[in-house]
Amino acid sequence: MKFTYKSKILIFFPFLFLACNNPKFETESSPKFEPIFKVNNQFVNLEIQKLIKTKSLFIEGYKTRVNDTLDIFLTVQLINVEILPKNNDSLVTIQKKVARKIKNLLKNPLQFKAYDIVIIKRDTVKNLLGSMTSEEGLSHNRFNTSDL
Repeated sequence: MKFTYKSKILIFFPFLFLACNNPKFETESSPKFEPIFKVNNQFVNLEIQKLIKTKSLFIEGYKTRVNDTLDIFLTVQLINVEILPKNNDSLVTIQKKVARKIKNLLKNPLQFKAYDIVIIKRDTVKNLLGSMTSEEGLSHNRFNTSDL
């Protein structure tokens, strides 16, 4: 049986469509892996504010393939912390408390293998041409789930 160019296209496209619309395919190729909390986001924010006062909080999960393993981690950005501890040990202790609190607020505390807690200073300056935002990472620590 000999296939013409048109028949090859008609056979190929349905398979391509199925591969692109497969939810498993999309999940594995997407680096984002959203956290599922047992409480709403407002409550998560309030609980973190009890530990460290910030102007804003950004939480996002990621899933990336490293060699043959899957690295699943949660990044928590504490933006414009009001009172920053001068002592590095105190800073690490607070970051670990934030990671532990977030882990405990997750529906599945084992959803992530690690927690990246980043303290960021963000400044926005307005001028005639618009506004310009600068961002500086002040502290970054990663905590494994097993250590929390």
